[in-house]
Amino acid sequence: MSDSGGTKYAILISLIAILGLACPGSSQNAAASSSKGQAKAALTKSDSKADELALLKKKIEVLEAREDLSNLISRYSLDVDLDRTEDMLKLFTDDCGFGTDVSGQMVTQRGKQELKEKFATPPPKSQHLQLDFVINVEGDTGTAYGYQLLSGTKDKAVNIARIAMRSFSFRRVNGVWLIKDAITVNVDNEQEAQKLIPTLK
Repeated sequence: MSDSGGTKYAILISLIAILGLACPGSSQNAAASSSKGQAKAALTKSDSKADELALLKKKIEVLEAREDLSNLISRYSLDVDLDRTEDMLKLFTDDCGFGTDVSGQMVTQRGKQELKEKFATPPPKSQHLQLDFVINVEGDTGTAYGYQLLSGTKDKAVNIARIAMRSFSFRRVNGVWLIKDAITVNVDNEQEAQKLIPTLK
């Protein structure tokens, strides 16, 4: 082998050696790349967990809102039955609407003042028996649809004086749920009752 050939051979061996030394570095690069991949996967998993927690939080908030609205309906009924007009008015927004089916005709009030005038003369003694309501919540607004029985007393006997469909809309004001609108329709007024039935989600 000539000196030139020997030199080339030595250079080739040196290159191989350098490449051999670079291999661990390559392994390190691969390991680093793998670590980055694992970190990215961990972040993705973390994001997924965060999304799950956010979804869970939203579900809890909706459930709490539904419970608040159910209690609001009950408080309204008790305040009316116990003639606590001032307490009842506090449950409504200032621009509230109130509609009652009277012999097939809808009698309405708008605003707290008109509502206060309506209840200035206490209605005939009765008890609102609220049945289950379908309650929907969308942010700071909500709706509730269901039935109520209105009991009365005649000759010392308790009887069901009225069966009606009730519709409520709600608004959350400064973190407090209030009744925006309340409408009552007798079930025998089928045409008007059907108007209260929404497309439930």
